[in-house]
Amino acid sequence: MRLRIELLSDLCTSAGEIYNTLADIDVVYDNLGFPYIPAKRIKGCIREAYLELVDNGIYDANMYIKIFGTEGETSSCFSINNAYLDRYEEMRDDIEIYRDNPIAHPQNVLGLFSYIRSQTSIDYTSGTAQEGSLRNMRVVMRGTEFFSQISFDEDLTGDEIQSFKNAAEMVTHMGERRTRGLGLVKIRVEDEIHLNNKKSEPQNICKLYEKNKIPYRVTLKAPMRCQSLEGNQTKSLDYISGNKILGLIAEKLGGDDFKKLIAETDEQELVVTNAYICSKHNRCLPVSASLQKKKDQSFDSMGCMQVYDMMTNPDVNVQLTGIDADYIGYDGTVKKVSKSISYHHRRPSDKSIGRATGKNDGSVFYQLESINKGQEFCGYIFAGKQKSKKIIEALGGQKSYRIGNDKNSEFGLIDLHIENSIQIETTLEQYVKEFVVHIDSPVILYNQGMPSSDVDVLKEYLADELNVSPEMLAVTDCYLRYETIGGYNVTWHRRKPAFTAIGKGTVCKVISREPVNVALLDNCFIGERIHEGYGEIHVTNITQDRVILKKEKNIIEKAPLKTDIISKLEARYRKEKMADKARYAAMSRQTEFVKKEDDSIINRLLLTNKEQPTYGDMLLQIEQWSSQSKKDRAKKMMHDIEKIISEYTVSDSTEQSSVISDEEIYRIVSNSYLVQMKYQYRQFCKGE
Repeated sequence: MRLRIELLSDLCTSAGEIYNTLADIDVVYDNLGFPYIPAKRIKGCIREAYLELVDNGIYDANMYIKIFGTEGETSSCFSINNAYLDRYEEMRDDIEIYRDNPIAHPQNVLGLFSYIRSQTSIDYTSGTAQEGSLRNMRVVMRGTEFFSQISFDEDLTGDEIQSFKNAAEMVTHMGERRTRGLGLVKIRVEDEIHLNNKKSEPQNICKLYEKNKIPYRVTLKAPMRCQSLEGNQTKSLDYISGNKILGLIAEKLGGDDFKKLIAETDEQELVVTNAYICSKHNRCLPVSASLQKKKDQSFDSMGCMQVYDMMTNPDVNVQLTGIDADYIGYDGTVKKVSKSISYHHRRPSDKSIGRATGKNDGSVFYQLESINKGQEFCGYIFAGKQKSKKIIEALGGQKSYRIGNDKNSEFGLIDLHIENSIQIETTLEQYVKEFVVHIDSPVILYNQGMPSSDVDVLKEYLADELNVSPEMLAVTDCYLRYETIGGYNVTWHRRKPAFTAIGKGTVCKVISREPVNVALLDNCFIGERIHEGYGEIHVTNITQDRVILKKEKNIIEKAPLKTDIISKLEARYRKEKMADKARYAAMSRQTEFVKKEDDSIINRLLLTNKEQPTYGDMLLQIEQWSSQSKKDRAKKMMHDIEKIISEYTVSDSTEQSSVISDEEIYRIVSNSYLVQMKYQYRQFCKGE
């Protein structure tokens, strides 16, 4: 189903942070400036409405628990997306084309749908504004419509879905100041309800082999949360861990069938690697800890930067530091994963308290880190022929899934694409005495049944894969990173035991007394829990001591615009320019119109400006004034306004200027000029 949310009054869904000092309370908006309503806010409002229905005996509490779940034990039986503007994706595409143009700055885009409201507290003794009480709040303008998609689990009945619909349409207010005039909304449920109970067709895989390396590609359609390995509930990884995709496979297969799949003996063990950020649709790998750059070094004009690989011990007499990148592509292009923090709260248990207090009343303030939407990640599934077939059939032809933490509200909507399988063939033997091991995902090692991050233990695992004794190998020149592996058990409300693992990006040199076959380490995973993506490694020869890194170039193909948002932004820019011209013209007259009668003239012109639709009508109205002196001074002001209007018409006589009517031009220029005049007159009186 789709929710249509119409704003019957201005709305502020506070973000908990602000872009600048213009607003003390800001709205929630994306990286391009488009406001939206977070799914968690919508879900919370619907939950409150449903609880009211339960309290009044209309619906059973068990039905509520089945639909919404219980905190820390069961999840809700529906998923809800953020509510976005109509034609949101099309408008984003248009803005991306003009992203380098100042008119498409996020604050300009935001200004199309919102404005700043100001308010003060009154000093009841003096009857004037209390000093230091001015507050500015940004609000989304009334009349704006937002849309959110909702999907239900297949075990919900029609009556249960109808009860949810009734609760959703009961919601009348949301956001900040909803008891003081803001946040009045009208929610309607639209479209036919489709349950996810249809078996989809298998994805088109050309051929499967006895040993398969199946690429999978994930595109984030919404922000995604992959809880950090140490169990921090607020932080997110900068990649999609393999266990998230493995969990999706388990969900689609069913518990029993998944256990059978894991237990099946196969020539190839099931392994799902982490999905890392893509560069030019190719999977990147973690940047090696051995790569260093000169302090304060940056990319040159060609977008390149020469750095040092300390693995080769170059003779460098300059101060070095780590490179500012997390991942690197096959061609040297460096990537950073875009993440953001969203702020949330939970209201007190006592619903008579209309806001979160942070006190011991059940209310909570918290924040969540997530990977931003729109990014593409890539990983691999290693499996034998039969396992690969079952996995592909389980995932089917469906592209959209929800994975990750908080996937039922706001986060985790993805498009998953399974690509053609790659046959894993036995590689030619390659015997060397020295090679470099790169750790591509955290490696969990056990030493006598206990977790260990000791390099000597790593050597033992490598020796086992190479079919040699550990005494034959020596691990040297290690550039180590460490990661804490832990977690949180939501059922028990307790943290899992934490231990240290060798982190991704670790690199070390291995020296053997006798030549060893490094081909055995191709497509190799070492350590424990490798089916979840842990222990991924690759091997290289010792290379040059200097590496060329490249800065990613964002190439945006020009395409026909899908919406009118660019023309609206251009019109807004011209309106602001007109208003600025009018204010500057008034400022140049600040010493001329300071007589006592000027205040009444300005006030009269402001009133006339509201009543008369055109500049000519306003002049005719002035001609009817009885005082010739006031009439002359008013005409002098109007002459300035006429001059600005004519200058604008000449300087901006483009095709797009037709977007702004002559009446609009007159309104903007005259109002800006007169308001500035009034402000200056008041400042003059204060100075006297």
